[in-house]
Amino acid sequence: MLSVWYIKSSLDILFFSSIIYFFSIWLNKDKRHNLLFHFYAYCAFFCCASLLHLATIVTFFIYAAPFTVMLFILFHQELLQRNFITLKHAPIISSEENSDWVEQLIRASLHAINNNKQLMCAIEHHCHLKPFITAAVTVQSPLSQNLLTMLIDSPSFDHTKMIWCSSQAKIIGINATWNSMHDAAWLAQPVKELELWQQDALLMTLKTDTIVFKADPAKRAFDIIIKGVYHKSIPAHHALALIKKQLSSSHTGDSNNDRINQKRILEQQNH
Repeated sequence: MLSVWYIKSSLDILFFSSIIYFFSIWLNKDKRHNLLFHFYAYCAFFCCASLLHLATIVTFFIYAAPFTVMLFILFHQELLQRNFITLKHAPIISSEENSDWVEQLIRASLHAINNNKQLMCAIEHHCHLKPFITAAVTVQSPLSQNLLTMLIDSPSFDHTKMIWCSSQAKIIGINATWNSMHDAAWLAQPVKELELWQQDALLMTLKTDTIVFKADPAKRAFDIIIKGVYHKSIPAHHALALIKKQLSSSHTGDSNNDRINQKRILEQQNH
């Protein structure tokens, strides 16, 4: 009987230890909220209350556990980005005063190419990107070729990061990076072989109406990802037409399509 009790106790310990271990690994993927520290703090308080035989507090922690776990899940950065819980639609503001802002953006990109500099840009349209992108430098200024050229030539500008602008002819920030975290279980093997910016753009453009492009000085051409489709090595005038076409579309993401079709970008890349 004693051996049976040991086996049952060992199984119980193994079960709960595995749950805590894998849940901790998942929480640690969130780099914005430090959820792992709060989870450990919750567990530590529970253990202290148990050791001190504080029955009321222990009961409170037990009943509060499901709600606490739910809060961890809701606040987890990766889940927010994957399911787009907080996705909002930006108010439509007329940009008639700067109606040629796309042309100015492309001309500034050509300036970067002519100076042998890479330029990556994320264009926010109807869907807010604030929960999913972080800009090291906030600009919040009207978009113009002169301002873009000055930013590109600035020694503080990181050409491995993005310019974040909006379809309201505004530069929101520079040196921007996605907050996304890639889970190996989500990514197919061919997608893992893509560049990181392509993986991020694939995710964001399939779930929002965001446009992501890269001006590549090595190819003297543009790589653009729109709606999860990779348009590779296209000239400036084609890039201009493609961006304008997407911006004039009312598409804001297919909420019914929860499964990402990764083959689309791979097929486009091979063409």
